[in-house]
Amino acid sequence: MQYRPQCPSDQGHVFGETRPQRLLMVDDAGAPTKLDELVRALGIEPVDYMDKTMCCGGSIRTVSHDVSYAIPREKMKSIAMVDSHAIVVFCPTCYLSFKVGQEVVNRMFGTEYDFDVFYRTELLAQVMETPANVSETSTRATVAEN
Repeated sequence: MQYRPQCPSDQGHVFGETRPQRLLMVDDAGAPTKLDELVRALGIEPVDYMDKTMCCGGSIRTVSHDVSYAIPREKMKSIAMVDSHAIVVFCPTCYLSFKVGQEVVNRMFGTEYDFDVFYRTELLAQVMETPANVSETSTRATVAEN
């Protein structure tokens, strides 16, 4: 008899699902709030923007270089529209897509994005080292949930 591990689709999952909530049990995959809650707890106003839960495009960089940078360009366009001062991310790939990727996006598309980008733990460390009230130093940040 062969052993067949239980397939995720047997449990109602869809292949290619980027945030299988039943497996992670951390947050609502369709409408995540945990990172917003962390940012708010640090005294910073999380800002909603269009395409907030859309993938950053980093996962397809080896398949389509141009598309992988067009996606963060669209996200940064949406972020710029809400006048955010920073981008806070939960995912290491998102961190690279926004931190380093905005330079590539600027060259490829003639944009001038210059967002401060923080990985969640980096933001926490910075706030812990800030002697003054953090709300005086940074008041608005978008959260890239994906």
